[in-house]
Amino acid sequence: MKSQQLATRIYVAHVAGLMTLLQRLNTPIESGFFIDPALANWSHVSTIESFTRTVRDICDMTFCEGKYTHHSQRRKP
Repeated sequence: MKSQQLATRIYVAHVAGLMTLLQRLNTPIESGFFIDPALANWSHVSTIESFTRTVRDICDMTFCEGKYTHHSQRRKP
């Protein structure tokens, strides 16, 4: 069995990695994902819908909402 200290270290590393990934998204989000809205085509729409579904799913898991409402093993933030 792995030690609690190892689990803590790995958990903290994953949280830091997630923070880095989210920070990287700031520029693309602020710029409309580098697409001029006037030039957006259906491929762009499909891509942004996919991104939205993925982020919504992460938010729902985090806040025990949507399909994760009844799967809470932790308190809501």
